[in-house]
Amino acid sequence: MFTGNFIGRVGKDAEIVKGVNGGEFVSMDLAENYYAKGENRTRWIRVRCSTPRALKMAKYWTKGRQLEVVGELVNISIYEDKQGKPQYQMIVNAFRVEFVNSGKKKDEQESPQNNNQPAPVSEAERQATPAMPFEAPTSDNADDLPF
Repeated sequence: MFTGNFIGRVGKDAEIVKGVNGGEFVSMDLAENYYAKGENRTRWIRVRCSTPRALKMAKYWTKGRQLEVVGELVNISIYEDKQGKPQYQMIVNAFRVEFVNSGKKKDEQESPQNNNQPAPVSEAERQATPAMPFEAPTSDNADDLPF
């Protein structure tokens, strides 16, 4: 079994497909970007997942969403792109599909006060802070460890 993790963007909205045995599964294409031979390239991964969670989440896996897929590589197919160049596509049976946090929300980007710094502490809050339950050593010897 050959398993792997892939992070990419959904190429078109995920679809729920009925299999030949009557079961349902989610099918979508994931575009994974990578850098090789001095240029940016895209690798296409056909993802199939039949977990109950995937069937519920498929409506949220829309074009452009960044996802992480963990699954088993089952096949590699070759096709021709629009320029007539041969390309390959991996087909993966997914065990898990997760959203990838792709940055801050729009509100957080525009607000100058949301810069992930803690709020300043007032003097009243500083005075209300309880004292340490023990006395800190006052020795000048920095290497005061017993071992």
